[in-house]
Order: sequence, then structure tokens, then C-alpha cells
Amino acid sequence: MSKKCPHCGALLHDEATFCTECGTKQPVIEICPACHATLSEGTKFCTQCGAAIHPEAVSPSAQPQSTSNSSPNFTYTQKENSPVKHKYITIVLIVLAVICLSIGLIAYLGKGSPVSTISVKATDMANDYIRDQASAEKKYKGKHVEITGTLSHKGQFDNAQDYGLQIYNRNAAGKNFSIVIDVDKEKVSQVNKINNGDFVSASGTCVGIVEQKDPTDITIEIQSDKVNE
Repeated sequence: MSKKCPHCGALLHDEATFCTECGTKQPVIEICPACHATLSEGTKFCTQCGAAIHPEAVSPSAQPQSTSNSSPNFTYTQKENSPVKHKYITIVLIVLAVICLSIGLIAYLGKGSPVSTISVKATDMANDYIRDQASAEKKYKGKHVEITGTLSHKGQFDNAQDYGLQIYNRNAAGKNFSIVIDVDKEKVSQVNKINNGDFVSASGTCVGIVEQKDPTDITIEIQSDKVNE
């Protein structure tokens, strides 16, 4: 206890900030870290050996130099990284754009072009085939058609379980021309509702002339997707 209270003279520990006897606030005593000399509060350098009392403190003049030295490095790094970052962002955007375009193209191709439908009466289609079979095939084969006629005969095909609805038949130039609607076997209940003489309206793909046992039998077939709906 080398410290005395300046008010009452009581001996105190060097670290004491208040007197334990009278309560008076005590002045802070600085201790030199080099020679351990006792110094007054606020002393920056030891009066005995000249050592800095707080060597860890950085002088104000040194701080600008440190900031100045680090700043160019920081700026340089930013300039190098910035283009790379923008490059990656650009690549990501390009990839996303390609993906979106691919999805759109696939959806478009999957949907396909709008189907062009030919509306025709069974009599008119038969007449086209009677006049010129080649031209009629080019006009109707593979096309989606909406066709109307009157049922003259119905039954199952010889080589399949599907049903055939004959909606037109005519003899011309030594040949028998007929228009037949192919109805899926799953729609037998629908077929049973149609009788000879009934009006038939169907839509589907025209497969053109289907080869028969008799070469004079010219049968034009429509693979239906709808019948009287």
C-alpha cells in the first residue's frame, strides 16, 4: 500500500479509486510497464525511462497512413471481382433464357399446329372419288373431316372388333363406292343407338381408300373420334 488518500491520509491499495475511510475519489496512478515507476494520471510517456505508458494505442498520425495503404488493395480487389461477378450473372441469365425458350418450343411442338377440318357431306366425298380417285385421295387422305350422311348398314369389321357405319353407297363406272365410319369397339352402346335411315354426323381422320377383297369395291374409311355428339 504505497497510495495515500490526499484527503484523510489513509493508506490505500494502488488500484483503489475511492478512499475506504472517507470515500474521497482517488486520482488514477499510471504504472510504467517498462520500469514500473509510479506516474500521474494521463501521462503518456514515462518520465523515468521514456517508455510509452500505453504502447498498444495507435498515434493519430499513423492511422491515415494505415488507411491509405489498405485502401488501394481493397479498391483493386473490387475492380477484379466485379467483372467476374457480372460475367457469372450474365451466364446464368442466358442459361435461364435458353431453358425458357426450350420449354416454350417443346410445348408448342407438343401442342402441334391447329388442325384444319374439312366439312363435307358423304355424297360429295363419294362424288369426288368417282370423278378422280387420285385427286380425292390428295384432298381427303390424312385430313381431319366432319362428315354427314344417312346410315345404310352397320356391323363389325371382318379383321377387327371395331364397328363400321356405312353412310353412303353408290355404284358408278362398274365400281361400288361406299363411305364407312370406323367406330371404336368401346363405343358399342353408341353404335346400338343408331339405326338404318338415321342421320349420322361424325368427325375423325380420313384414311382414304381401304383395300378390299373385291377390287371393284372402293371403300373410303373415316376413323372417328366423335359420332352423333
